Amino acid sequence: MGNNNSGTITINLDRNDLFYFTNEIISGKVNINIQEEKLEVNKIFLTLIGEIGYTTTINISGGIIGAMVQTEYNHIPFYSIKIPFQKSKNEENKIILYKGKHSWSFKIPLINSLLPSINKPESFPRVRYYLEVVIDKPWYKAQGWERKYLTIFPHVNLLKNPQCLLSYIFGNSNKQDIHLRSTINKLGYVPNESINILLEIHNPQKVLIKHINLKVFQFYQIGPNTCQNILFQGILPKISNLKDERIKETFSILIPSNPIPPTYQLRGKIKGLVVVNISYMLRLTAKVEGIFTNINADIPIIIGTQPHPDLNQQATSNSSIVAYSLDTAQPMFKDDDDDDPPPSYESVVQTTMNISSFSL
Repeated sequence: MGNNNSGTITINLDRNDLFYFTNEIISGKVNINIQEEKLEVNKIFLTLIGEIGYTTTINISGGIIGAMVQTEYNHIPFYSIKIPFQKSKNEENKIILYKGKHSWSFKIPLINSLLPSINKPESFPRVRYYLEVVIDKPWYKAQGWERKYLTIFPHVNLLKNPQCLLSYIFGNSNKQDIHLRSTINKLGYVPNESINILLEIHNPQKVLIKHINLKVFQFYQIGPNTCQNILFQGILPKISNLKDERIKETFSILIPSNPIPPTYQLRGKIKGLVVVNISYMLRLTAKVEGIFTNINADIPIIIGTQPHPDLNQQATSNSSIVAYSLDTAQPMFKDDDDDDPPPSYESVVQTTMNISSFSL
């Protein structure tokens, strides 16, 4: 709630989750409670702002302590729409709001070409959206204001990229001649859908395979800043301390239902900023007895927002269901320390972007 000596401002939306897709309409009411006998203003308006934030560093030399590195916080607005509620005709004739409650309804249609919200609104780097109410008083510009943050995602329809709905085979081997092959039912998914994996291991020397780790990475790049997060992780069941020559198991991993920013690549420029990318990768790591013997299989996946024909598919009867919690970024089963470093952002983005270019 915005507060000042003149009164209070609130933005009440017609939905509670503050989550929107492009092409939807943001609607609600702005309420202002004037506490003075009357309030003179130039104008009252509501704006929807889309803003990119990223950091840069500059070297500052001089002084006794020598060179210093200073972080600069960049705020790049790329979208703005204003809804005026009240506006004075000229500087002499002010709008007078008398003591009490005042209310205005609003509707803001979202265009299709908006960037997805990324990261928390107060964090850097980020893409964020917010509604802001401004009361412009004489001599005190924007003295009263109220802000509400929204999450906005563009539609990414997997049906427009049929290649990501085909099954794929990925694999790798180590110096002990252990071969790991994983067949994934497809590369494109939406939240609350299962990833089905057939895992095959050929272990001719019958070396001890301790277990199989699974991690799903999120990569995003905003301007010069790159970040990577682990969305969820865990140890696959059934494969534990085995020396079998051949191992074959199927697994079904449920993607959390929480809103996840879709795979995205910005096409074009925003005030000189040309990079806003989001990509995802699934990594299977076989923990093998010995030194430098672990095996990684990296699988780029695509996160969309539109349902497709097999969205409601269920795991087969001989599959193990693995459940994850996105809220804590931790699995609902035991994990151990994984000393393998995550893949570089550049390597996975290059792979993923080759197969996941969408027209939004």
